[in-house]
Amino acid sequence: MSQIRDTGWSPPVLLAPELDAAAANIRGQAFSGRFLKGYTIIGVAITFEDNTNDTCRARLWICSSSTTRAVDASSESSAGTVPTSGMNLFASQLGGEAIDYQTGDGPDPIYTPIGLEHAGGFHICADVDNMDTPNPHRVRFRVDMRELI
Repeated sequence: MSQIRDTGWSPPVLLAPELDAAAANIRGQAFSGRFLKGYTIIGVAITFEDNTNDTCRARLWICSSSTTRAVDASSESSAGTVPTSGMNLFASQLGGEAIDYQTGDGPDPIYTPIGLEHAGGFHICADVDNMDTPNPHRVRFRVDMRELI
């Protein structure tokens, strides 16, 4: 017999990776604190700055730690850091069609459903790769979650 679980209300997790003011052609992350209890990650809304013109690649990760490793610039990525371990929630096909990243432009949030139930002991990581030379941009993430009770 399967156990029925209820979910408790949780405020959204807000992440805005802070890159240097000259952060064109650079990649960086912002990690949440560690979630000790189980949660359902319902979805994520990403807001891109006006005039981003699809030049920032935004990824959302679920990671067991908040450590990063350096990456060199390539045709697929700017130089910067990436999580040392974890799962890209967009590429996992949890929210429907598998994608590697989201891009956008303007103030309207782009919402992607996730629908992942995960045991405690994880961090959420917002990963932004600004491929635009020489313009810095800001990307904001709102992660909607519910605590498993």
